[in-house]
Amino acid sequence: MSPAVLHIIIKIVIFWVLFLILHFSYDWVKRPIVAVFSGTNESFMQHAKIGFLAYSLASVAEYFLWSTQISNPVSFLYSRVITSMVLPWVMFIVYYIAPAFYGKPMPTIPLEIIYANIILLIIGVILSSFEPGLEMINYSTRGEITLWVLWIIGFTEMVIFTFRPPWADFFRSDFPEK
Repeated sequence: MSPAVLHIIIKIVIFWVLFLILHFSYDWVKRPIVAVFSGTNESFMQHAKIGFLAYSLASVAEYFLWSTQISNPVSFLYSRVITSMVLPWVMFIVYYIAPAFYGKPMPTIPLEIIYANIILLIIGVILSSFEPGLEMINYSTRGEITLWVLWIIGFTEMVIFTFRPPWADFFRSDFPEK
């Protein structure tokens, strides 16, 4: 196995483990501070928040594990900021393949858990495949600032929506009149 493939596998495993820890942390410790970083229910938004944070943390771990092999730390950093921000959309696209084509809930909870974990690993592979190309970009100061602002706004929204979900729903528009 090549070192590059091993690197990707290790990162995906770290991402997977962090995702599972963040997924269940609130079940273990029901405190508001834990809710900031963990999932508080089974909604897509909570899973997107968990994935976003788990992938961000896995990228930090990746940096420390392979820092001596990283030729351009700045481009490495921003490539990971981008993939962390793209993760919720990739998660939506990949996870909802079954609902789109199967059209009904999974027949059993164990099958849904297996499906979700396979999807999580696929997301890791997809995002890892973009990172080498994103590392080749020379980010301008304006681009760097924009990425950090978007990352912070995205995380802030996920935290706010944990405690105060927005009035707008993602799949439906049939809300009662105000």
